[in-house]
Amino acid sequence: MRKTHWLVVAGLCALGAQAEDEQAFGRRVRAASIELVQALDPAMAKTCLQPADPAARRKMQYTGGVREGVPIGQLPAAARAQVHQLIRSILSERGWQQAQAVADQDGRGGLDRYYVAFFGDPRQGDFALRVAEHH
Repeated sequence: MRKTHWLVVAGLCALGAQAEDEQAFGRRVRAASIELVQALDPAMAKTCLQPADPAARRKMQYTGGVREGVPIGQLPAAARAQVHQLIRSILSERGWQQAQAVADQDGRGGLDRYYVAFFGDPRQGDFALRVAEHH
């Protein structure tokens, strides 16, 4: 089994301190990722699933503008719930609370103004996840 690398950006990178092994963590996050992709319509899935290009997934953007992926606020309610479940599968309960506090701190829509993107397809192999904010 290939090792999966995770990238979570924009203040949501406080990984949970779950007492579980790496393989169990990977299976849990992959399952939540697949559920999110399956909750997207084909056009949104195409936008959310980016090529598994290492340079693209490591690209940092500190200025405002459109990000790779799909704006969480434009997702149907069921898909937004899946995004929240995915983030919660990565973070501890305290990390989830902190992530929400960071997203809500300026009162402009919380996580709805963030973008979610996969680099690679979680249904088919290695992938990375990015959750990034539009400033």
